[in-house]
Amino acid sequence: MSPAIIFWILVLVVVIYGVVIYNALVQIKHNVSKAWSNIDVLLKQRHDELPKLVEACKQYKQFEQETLQKVTEARARVQSASQAQDIPALNIAEGALRAGLGQIFAVVEAYPELRANEQFNQLMARITSLEEGIADRGGSSTTRASTSTTCASSSSRTTWWPVCSTFPPGIC
Repeated sequence: MSPAIIFWILVLVVVIYGVVIYNALVQIKHNVSKAWSNIDVLLKQRHDELPKLVEACKQYKQFEQETLQKVTEARARVQSASQAQDIPALNIAEGALRAGLGQIFAVVEAYPELRANEQFNQLMARITSLEEGIADRGGSSTTRASTSTTCASSSSRTTWWPVCSTFPPGIC
């Protein structure tokens, strides 16, 4: 075999390898984006249910207004952080919102008439279901993000940094 043929075969192998690596990284990037989009949908659904839950609780005048106020304020902070795309503030606000919901669910035990309310029970079940979905999808998103990081760093070790230059900083 002549050296020119060997050279072109090697070039072809390198190009095919580069294309395969690039396509794998693109697919991982899209999978991670899709997973986070699914979580965003669940978070929006939960945020849409919260005003209904607060209203159901407000019907019982003696229900602790401070707890309801905390949930309402936390929801407002989540919305403003989400609109500003401030991820650290969004994480803090989501934590405060989760804590407020936990307080509502804990305080409800002291109000048997509220606990007997059909609308409240449906909202509580819906929000609990959404929270479980967020937790389930959050775990799988973390796995996908970890896979993405591992794959990107292993491909950059193979000196394919020019391929990675087309990705946002979090991917390569």
